[in-house]
Amino acid sequence: MNSSLAFLRRFLAAWVLGVPLLVAAQAEPTAQAVRVTGAVARELALDRQALPALPQASASVADKAYEGVPLWDVLSAAGLAPAVAGRRHPTLSMYVLARGDEGYQALFSVAELDPALGARGALLAHRVNGAPLGAGEGLVRLVVPGDLKPSRAVFRLVELRLQSAP
Repeated sequence: MNSSLAFLRRFLAAWVLGVPLLVAAQAEPTAQAVRVTGAVARELALDRQALPALPQASASVADKAYEGVPLWDVLSAAGLAPAVAGRRHPTLSMYVLARGDEGYQALFSVAELDPALGARGALLAHRVNGAPLGAGEGLVRLVVPGDLKPSRAVFRLVELRLQSAP
């Protein structure tokens, strides 16, 4: 019985001491840059200095005004590199997987982001209501003003990965 009680005390002590460390680790932003990878001509890493230097746009979602870089401009700067160049309209079979630092992912077709086709105004936001994003949102938050629900908004964005469908 004493060994069970001792184990329980050690377990509770470890849990009580460990929870604040776990919460502190989750509160700090981990990404110092957003990487653009995959089927691109050149991979990019957009950090705190690079983002404001790119062409800026704004978008309103609910009661917030976001400022940042249009997603299409970032994809264009990386250069779309379709896997099958012989296809008619090869970029129509490409997609972007946006990933947050905690594993949350959202999927976009390149066609819906292309201003000549879908013109979805997705934005790599680094400011909200005139101030930098809060620690919980990270360096960059992907916002999609045209979506009816914010399900594809990715907090603490760390990677945009372009791929071609088979």
